[in-house]
Amino acid sequence: MKRNRNKKPLDLIDRKILAVLQLNAKISNVDLADRVHLSPTPCLERVKRLESEGYIRDYVTRLNPHLLDAGMLVYLEVTLTSTSSEVLEEFNRAVQTIPEILECRGL
Repeated sequence: MKRNRNKKPLDLIDRKILAVLQLNAKISNVDLADRVHLSPTPCLERVKRLESEGYIRDYVTRLNPHLLDAGMLVYLEVTLTSTSSEVLEEFNRAVQTIPEILECRGL
């Protein structure tokens, strides 16, 4: 993946914002600002920039599989015969059509 040259490089505060949001995406902006030692307005501006530049792709909810009677957790390693962008996109589309797959990560 190419890095967009128009993106502002991440500084320490940006990285702290990302780390906090990874642990709790529902944190209020006021609490997030407090955690990264900013006032709320600049903190919100940074979050919006991180979203618009693609550093933050989604906010997701992780469900409790035990409460949903889906208590089996399986990790699989998939090897593709090709890693061209077309093959990876096709694999990604196929995975998204299977509702039992809750999460898929690439290395």
